[in-house]
Amino acid sequence: DERVFLCDEESKNVSPDEINCVERELGQFGSDNRAGLDGKLHRFSAMRNRADGKISGITIRIGRHVHGNAAMLMDLLMASDKSILILGEPGS
Repeated sequence: DERVFLCDEESKNVSPDEINCVERELGQFGSDNRAGLDGKLHRFSAMRNRADGKISGITIRIGRHVHGNAAMLMDLLMASDKSILILGEPGS
């Protein structure tokens, strides 16, 4: 597995203008500094500058629905009031 970059330039830094563009497209971030896309499992989290509250970075979690996986965990999910977090390697 190799890393896939969304830009030809691996060392490129995101500009404040690009961050502002993402912020405008997403709309308002909540009080928890998160935003989402309606009908999607993706989540955007804003990192804010403590001094002025402006967004200095955004992390993106890409969520995917995989049909049938919850059935395999149903006994664990129903037997407890706790939740389960399943993590995979990026791109998996």
